[in-house]
Amino acid sequence: MRVDFNVPLKDGKVKDLTRIASSMPSIKKILGENCKSLVLASHLGRPDGIVNSKFTMEPLIPTIE
Repeated sequence: MRVDFNVPLKDGKVKDLTRIASSMPSIKKILGENCKSLVLASHLGRPDGIVNSKFTMEPLIPTIE
C-alpha cells in the first residue's frame, strides 16, 4: 500500500501526524479483513540520490505501531 508518510521531523521526532493519521483508517480496514500481510511503501527523500540517515523512516515507527 502506497502511503504518504513524508512528514515533518525535528530532532528525530515526528512534528505533524496529519498524513499518518489520515492513512490509518485504510490501513486498519485492510488489516481487519484478515489479510496475511500488508506492506506500507513511502519515502522521506534521498536528495541527489545519496543515502542520508537524516531521511530514514525509523522515527515514524512508534507513530504507526
